[in-house]
Amino acid sequence: MKKHIVFLLLLCMLVMNICVVHVYGDGSRIVIGDDSNALVFSGSASDHYLVLSHNGVVTAWGNNQSGQCGTTPAETAGYTDIVFDTESKIVKVSAGNNFSMALDQDGIVWGWGANFRYQLGISSGHYPNYFTTPTQCGFGAVDIAAGTDFSAILTENGNVYLNGNNHTHQKVNFPNDAKIKTISVKDRHILALGDD
Repeated sequence: MKKHIVFLLLLCMLVMNICVVHVYGDGSRIVIGDDSNALVFSGSASDHYLVLSHNGVVTAWGNNQSGQCGTTPAETAGYTDIVFDTESKIVKVSAGNNFSMALDQDGIVWGWGANFRYQLGISSGHYPNYFTTPTQCGFGAVDIAAGTDFSAILTENGNVYLNGNNHTHQKVNFPNDAKIKTISVKDRHILALGDD
């Protein structure tokens, strides 16, 4: 039902010439608008969504059981603009299963929502084990990706670190010390594209 509503919203926007919509891959990432006024849409398996505007504003809605929409946990959340404790512009968002991530232009990784399996990369004794506001959980990053119960961070030097499954910041060792350029995750899998 929810996916039909999102589709109808996008269709209405197209018909009214409000924007251009480009759909990539399986429809989990949608770019709305032209290069000067784009929105990036990130869906997830947990029924919450993140939208990143061209000026760095992040809006969330949907399932909010663990605060992944940036408010006190509840069954659902309406449209909520996420407030970050930074002046730096947010350049990427990724929605995981009951958690959310963002990357700012200075390479700081922000996470909020569920951290029961340390998927945010925060191993503190914080209880309850979720965050309702964005919390710094990495730095020196150029890319992020959120999966079912883990996250991946790509650093400036081409290393990939995984968080989740009760571990934090585990470095992935690639054959021949390959330097990775971009990452993508789906459910419990990661795809990394190297420079060779």
